[in-house]
Amino acid sequence: LYSYRQDSLNIVPTVYLKNSVFLKSTKGSLDTLADNVNFLIEKYAKEKFRNHLAPSEYQMDCDWTMKSKDNYFYFLKKLKEVSKKEISCTLRLYPYKYPDKMGIPPVDKVTLMCYNLLNPLQNHSKNSILDLEELESYLDVESNYPKHIDIALPIYSWMQVYQNEQF
Repeated sequence: LYSYRQDSLNIVPTVYLKNSVFLKSTKGSLDTLADNVNFLIEKYAKEKFRNHLAPSEYQMDCDWTMKSKDNYFYFLKKLKEVSKKEISCTLRLYPYKYPDKMGIPPVDKVTLMCYNLLNPLQNHSKNSILDLEELESYLDVESNYPKHIDIALPIYSWMQVYQNEQF
């Protein structure tokens, strides 16, 4: 028998945003995007949870790059201002290992994505979802990341089918 207390459940809405959005945006369109994301999360939360489990945190998921960084970081600041919530974001391993180059997202905390490490088509003898050797190559750093870090690990599997060495 499984039971839980509603007041101990913490639901974090996570919104995936394509990097291309931030490559093409103006500050005005990012202001609108922050307003819309906040509005839609609040609307969904009210409809689905009837304010019993109102989220206190929003998480943004984006594979941002050097070119999109400034706009993405602007959006994150704007969303924090508009929502008055704790804002977190996903963090891929490359920005984690190279914060001086990639910047530090202006959020309350990050979730380090420790999966999908290899291209599944390049080396089908390795586990592309979680390759510990590849993961260690990113985590072998001397300095501490300046934000609180939660860790995301894979809890799924997949199968690749090859015929005559072709995917």
